[in-house]
Amino acid sequence: MALFAETLFCTLPVGATCVLPRAGTALENAYVYDAVARDLQVGARRGDLEITAQQVEEVGGEPLIRHLEFRRLR
Repeated sequence: MALFAETLFCTLPVGATCVLPRAGTALENAYVYDAVARDLQVGARRGDLEITAQQVEEVGGEPLIRHLEFRRLR
């Protein structure tokens, strides 16, 4: 999943905001979406991006990220 997150991040210009896509992509699967969103959170902890919106929903007894929006910082 890290490759998908890195590819998405690298295609954005610095300062751009992006909603992690869901419909029509491999990210339609809730577990795949969550994994990519968590990879992007690692980038946020490094200071590469800022999470601007996030929605978490409990699915099957575990919290999954269902929506993520971020802004590239560098």
